[in-house]
Amino acid sequence: MERGRIGRITAQPKPPAAWRHRGGCATGAQGRARGPADYELLELHLFRSIPLRDVKPLAKALLARFGGLAGVLGATIEELRTIPGSARAGAT
Repeated sequence: MERGRIGRITAQPKPPAAWRHRGGCATGAQGRARGPADYELLELHLFRSIPLRDVKPLAKALLARFGGLAGVLGATIEELRTIPGSARAGAT
């Protein structure tokens, strides 16, 4: 909140309506905060293991195979090795 010219507290301006419905704000149409997608979180981890390579396809393949981030993180080394390209990510 900010003070107006005569000292009254005025409300902060709202973002444009288009932002509220098209993802311009940190909250969705229901007003709940959204976090990054599972593949984005997995990409961050994979990039540390495989620098200078696009890891998005590997992240999406792992998520598709194991059904989500929890499934990928709970997978055994043998299960991870079944995904092409995962050996470079440290599943050796």
